[in-house]
Amino acid sequence: MKRAGHAPKRKSKTKKLKPKVKNHSFLIVLFIFVVFIFIALSVGISNYTAEIEKTKAEQLVKLEKANTLRKKADIDREEKKKAEECAKAEEKLTNTEKAFNIFKNAEKENQHKSAEELAKEEKVNKLLSDAKKEYKAGNFQAAKEKLAEALKLSPARKDIAELYMILKTIGGILPSGNVKTRESELIRKAIDYYMDGDAQSALDIFNYVLYLQPENDKLRKFYRDLERPKDDNEYYDGPYKDNGIHIVKEKLLRTLGLFYEGKFTEVIENCKQILRLDPKNITALERMGSAYYKLGKKQEAKAVWEKAYKLNPDNKTLKKFIDKIEKETTSEILDDTFDFKNKTPLEFLEFLKQIAKNNRDKAGSYTVGQHGGWIKEEHIPKLIEILDSTEPCANVCSYLSSYLEMKSSTIGHEAAFLIKGFRKGTYPPELNSLRNRSPGVTEKEKAEIKQWWAEYKKKK
Repeated sequence: MKRAGHAPKRKSKTKKLKPKVKNHSFLIVLFIFVVFIFIALSVGISNYTAEIEKTKAEQLVKLEKANTLRKKADIDREEKKKAEECAKAEEKLTNTEKAFNIFKNAEKENQHKSAEELAKEEKVNKLLSDAKKEYKAGNFQAAKEKLAEALKLSPARKDIAELYMILKTIGGILPSGNVKTRESELIRKAIDYYMDGDAQSALDIFNYVLYLQPENDKLRKFYRDLERPKDDNEYYDGPYKDNGIHIVKEKLLRTLGLFYEGKFTEVIENCKQILRLDPKNITALERMGSAYYKLGKKQEAKAVWEKAYKLNPDNKTLKKFIDKIEKETTSEILDDTFDFKNKTPLEFLEFLKQIAKNNRDKAGSYTVGQHGGWIKEEHIPKLIEILDSTEPCANVCSYLSSYLEMKSSTIGHEAAFLIKGFRKGTYPPELNSLRNRSPGVTEKEKAEIKQWWAEYKKKK
């Protein structure tokens, strides 16, 4: 029985959901967009790649073109160089041929020179020679006439024209008549030198005369014309020196410097130049004598010193020098049982050793004259090697010494004395090898000698 008032429960029905319809339009649009982007990118990349390829192709074309141009330029350069070398070779060949042709033509001309032309040339040379002789004999007018005749025959001869002008000008400079003065004699001597081809000596003498006669305007003009440089003038030695030191004093100063430098041959040459200007220059004579003496030419030194002494007999120093040479030359004749001219310093040491053994000749002393230039450079190494030798030998004494040492020396000591002689340029370098000292060479002296020799060799 059903209860009243309660309605029966209904079974609930499950509601079926309708499936939702998916919206694909967005995806489709997105897909289309992506595809479009991809296509756009592909097209862009393709275009970019094509552009790059195109650029590369253009650059490659340009590079090939540049290489082609460079190769062509190189070829052109080489061809131009070859062409220039060929042109130079041809030019050289042409010049050689021209020179050969000129030489050949000149040779032909010389061969075909007529006997008349040769005779004419010979006559011109004879006239020139005669003109020089006439001048030296003092015949100015005759010399000018012969030069004028030579110029008529050969007007192209510059040497003849120059001599003619000199004689013509000198005529107005020298004093008239037969008046002989120091200056006129110097001018004549200058012209002699000039005619003999020694233009520099001529200029020196004119320079000196200008110092003696500064008011001689004619001579000054002539001197300046004579010393003016020419293309073929090798003797030009600068302008006239007007600095307060005339040429003789200048040359004397030069000889003094050369003497201190040990250039004795040059001293002699400069003194000769001074004596051409001033034959009675005592200083030049004295200095020349000293230079001869340093070179070991004692007879020449004596002759020059005697000339100076005649000009100045009050010069006691010069008299001493002359007496000294006389003693030396006498001593060299008498003293030397040892042959200094043909034997060496090492042989001399053996000679001294023998004297000591025999105990003769003043109990171990040997007297000698002066010998300049006897010890040579090649002797020094052997002498240095025997500096330590203590073998006894005779000592050496100069004939000028008033003191005679009686004790014996050693080979090492005398070797050092010989080296000292080489350094001073004369042997013996002092009056006695043992004066105020014991025989032997100290270590300090050996070291000094060896150091000097090392420096000497470096300078050589």
